[in-house]
Amino acid sequence: MRSFVLGSRSLTKFILQVDSPGGLRGETIGVKAIRILLVDDQSSVRRGLAMRLQLEPDIAIVGEAEDGMSALSAASVLRPDVLVMDYEMPGLNGVETARKLGEMGSASRVVMLSIHDNPTVKQEAAGAGIEAFVAKHQPSEVLLAAIRDAAENQQREGAT
Repeated sequence: MRSFVLGSRSLTKFILQVDSPGGLRGETIGVKAIRILLVDDQSSVRRGLAMRLQLEPDIAIVGEAEDGMSALSAASVLRPDVLVMDYEMPGLNGVETARKLGEMGSASRVVMLSIHDNPTVKQEAAGAGIEAFVAKHQPSEVLLAAIRDAAENQQREGAT
C-alpha cells in the first residue's frame, strides 16, 4: 500500500483507488475516465467540486491539494490528466503552479477556476500555458466542457 501526504492530509484512499484492480471510480465500460486533481485552498470548495464532478461518468477525482506546492507534489505522483486549480492560494498561486508544472515536463493540463474574472488574470493564465479559465460564477457545464476539452487536447498531444 502506497501513501502520499499533502500537508496533514493523506491521499492513500485516492492512490488505492488508482491502483485497485477494478480501475478508477467513474470509469465506464469502454470509456477511460478523465483523471482530475482538485486544487483549492478552501476545503469546502474542493468538496463541492468533487461532489459535482463525481456525478459525471467520465470523470474520476484522483486527489486533492490545498496549495501550489502540494499540487506539484501530488501531480508528480498521481499524474492526473487535468488539474482544476484556483488562482488565489497561499504560497504559489495557480499561475505560478502551472508554470512550475510546465517546467517539470508534466503532461497534465490546467483548468483555472477563479473568482477573479478579469482580463489581467485571464491574460496571466494564458501566458502560463493554462488550458482554460472558468469563472466561479459560471454554470458547471462551462467547467465540464473546459475539463473535457483540456483532456482531449492532452490525449491528442500524447498520441503525436
